Amino acid sequence: MNKKWLLTVALMLVVFLFLQFALFKATVDDVNSKQAAIDVLEQRVQTLESRLKEPQTPGALPPATKAGKVELHRDFDVTLEPGGWQGFSLGPSNERCAYVAEVTPVQTSRDGASIERMVIQPECDGKKWTDVLRIRWPGDCAPITANIRVYKITGEKTAPWDSPQENK
Repeated sequence: MNKKWLLTVALMLVVFLFLQFALFKATVDDVNSKQAAIDVLEQRVQTLESRLKEPQTPGALPPATKAGKVELHRDFDVTLEPGGWQGFSLGPSNERCAYVAEVTPVQTSRDGASIERMVIQPECDGKKWTDVLRIRWPGDCAPITANIRVYKITGEKTAPWDSPQENK
């Protein structure tokens, strides 16, 4: 009986030591993989920091236009309806300009909603191209009144691809 008992205890001790070793190895592997991830992140941070410290050459990209004037092009209130796209015409697409839109809710949203998507894009009605502001309000939210301001930015031609024949 003593031998059986000793063998059982010895077997239990071996199993216990094996489990302890396996747990220790898993912990070491986990620490090593975390350290490897930290090392990679530190390398990436150093790379980004070195890129930020490098002097930026002003002539690296050719300027398409020189900023001219910025003017408030549209300023109006509208009720944004849920689920669909709403469009607002900004002007002919052939004008040399860019638009920046700002949408500010006039009232507090009761359900924490925010503008799902907003784009300014050229659209054709079959005869002419028009720049259009499109806004999408989430479908599961109540309608909300918002103030829309659109700024128009115009400039002068400076890029080599802006040839004089283009306007004839």
